Amino acid sequence: MNSWFRKFLFDNKKDYHVYIGSGFQGTVAPHHHSFYHVLLLISGSIVQHQNGEDVLQSPGEVFITAPGVTHSLDIAEGTRYYCLSFSRNVADMLLSYFPRLKADFSNFPALMRLSEKTDAAVKQSLACLIEEQTYAEVPYYCTGHLLAVSALMMMLRDVYVELFLTDIRPKQDDFSSMLRCLEYIDAHYDEPVNSDELARMVMLSKSAFYKAFQAYTGRTVKQYLTEKRIREAIQFMSLSNLSLNDIGKKVGYEDFSTFYRNFVKITGMSPTDYRTRIVTMGAEPHDRRG
Repeated sequence: MNSWFRKFLFDNKKDYHVYIGSGFQGTVAPHHHSFYHVLLLISGSIVQHQNGEDVLQSPGEVFITAPGVTHSLDIAEGTRYYCLSFSRNVADMLLSYFPRLKADFSNFPALMRLSEKTDAAVKQSLACLIEEQTYAEVPYYCTGHLLAVSALMMMLRDVYVELFLTDIRPKQDDFSSMLRCLEYIDAHYDEPVNSDELARMVMLSKSAFYKAFQAYTGRTVKQYLTEKRIREAIQFMSLSNLSLNDIGKKVGYEDFSTFYRNFVKITGMSPTDYRTRIVTMGAEPHDRRG
């Protein structure tokens, strides 16, 4: 659905629009909106290009774009997502609940991972919002804007607490342990990472560790590590002239075929095709600076 039509909907049906996107594969050219825009991935993968960064979005993750921010997307085959666009009026209601959040979301991460429970609740709210949207001709007691705010509050809540309210959040051993594991993986993603060693590091049994890690991240250790490596590979491809083979080695793959296979699995396209799209879109790679 193009930006012009969504603007028409805002002008004629008030403050929001939501739909499920599916069936499209390929590149969405750089553009910007006059409204806020969030995208919750259901299946597949999307590489988001925004503010000079390439970000890989996976199922269960939300990506935020503020008004006036130029962005583009590479959408993999079989991708489905909820797209919720909302006006300044809805944003003002949202900001009243999150007073430390800037109006352009500039002090908030563009990409957020939802817990399994929150992901299910948000999807249920968005499904209700889609149904409410069909009753737009009813002038009284329209609850759509409240549903939109509720869905957005659930999306933002956990990250907002983590960023701004950590002083009042209860301490949890499992949370602290998993945070240590993620910090370790993020620092050593280019090295062999052993799940058993991680379990010993946080002094948990293997079964307790696997359960806690998946509950906290929604991923197995292998899945989390693979996504981290491919995210880093995308950054190298965007910001350097390194060969694809060298990039694979830099992110922890001695075997190029394994790198190639995982890149296709995560992004829906080959490393060569992805780098070609960067050049085609006018973002010629340059040397990465430390």
